[in-house]
Amino acid sequence: MSTLHLSTLFALLAFGGAQAATVGAENCRVILPAKVELAGETVEWKGPCANGYAEGDGVLLRFVKQRQVASFEGRMAQGMMAEGYEKTADGAQYEGQYKNGLREGKGSAIEKDGTRYDGEWRAGLREGRGVANFPLGGSYDGPWRDGQPGEGDGKITYAGGMRTIHARDFVPPPQDEGEVQRFRVKGNTLNSLQRFPEDLAYGTAVPFDKGYAEMTPQQQQHFRRQYPFLHADDIPPYPEKGTAEIMRWLSKAQSNALAQGEFRAIVDVDAAGKATAITTYASPSAQLTDVVKILLFNQKFTPARCDGKPCAMRFPFTVQFKN
Repeated sequence: MSTLHLSTLFALLAFGGAQAATVGAENCRVILPAKVELAGETVEWKGPCANGYAEGDGVLLRFVKQRQVASFEGRMAQGMMAEGYEKTADGAQYEGQYKNGLREGKGSAIEKDGTRYDGEWRAGLREGRGVANFPLGGSYDGPWRDGQPGEGDGKITYAGGMRTIHARDFVPPPQDEGEVQRFRVKGNTLNSLQRFPEDLAYGTAVPFDKGYAEMTPQQQQHFRRQYPFLHADDIPPYPEKGTAEIMRWLSKAQSNALAQGEFRAIVDVDAAGKATAITTYASPSAQLTDVVKILLFNQKFTPARCDGKPCAMRFPFTVQFKN
């Protein structure tokens, strides 16, 4: 297997540039490498200073246009992050060591989509040995180079945890060929200004009213692509009758909540097809979160199959709410 195949599956935190910006109060400056500095950024350091720079343990708050975009709690050395815990407004996190203000040494990172990496870093990138675990299941354990899986003795565990292969033997899933059909869910009623039922949901490449087994091979493959590592012979969990009824209920709830934005969650589905836990990564309102969880917990899923047997696996659920 070529390293290029694996690298296309990883959304990694990587930045360009080599300069550094000095920000903060004149008598207590903070140095941010260009790889992590944001345009128009200001900072607030709550901690000790030495020789005109932030030094020692404290809290660093980072702002863009007066909106907090990140925070760091830990040790600063000569105005630069040295060791501690970092979190960004989109939910990404890192805890570990730094050198010259960049991640270096041992550290653990959680990306905004829930992907977790534990291992070694260099100059802000994954470098050395490390393990990446994906929110929908599956993992890569092995060498990294320049932020990407490297050559060597890497190991891949597929979603469901029942199959493991050498990374060099991994074959990426096929890509879509030709134009991808998009589907929609229509409402059941008309108002006085409508000639046709309005769209309650639209834009997906899989039909709302079909279960996984009823989809075409192309539609199945499109859904499977959300899983970084899913064995070709295994099947992910999916609502038995599709997602149309869920979308109809959500349309009603959204019209009451008047919330806009992305809802993104992952559902743990056991080997019997029952939702056992729901992890929410983004939501436009607490009210919609409660409604989605009720709907998903009461949803009957066709369970995943791993190596020919029913197994526990996770199901992705994402909705973009618009008025």
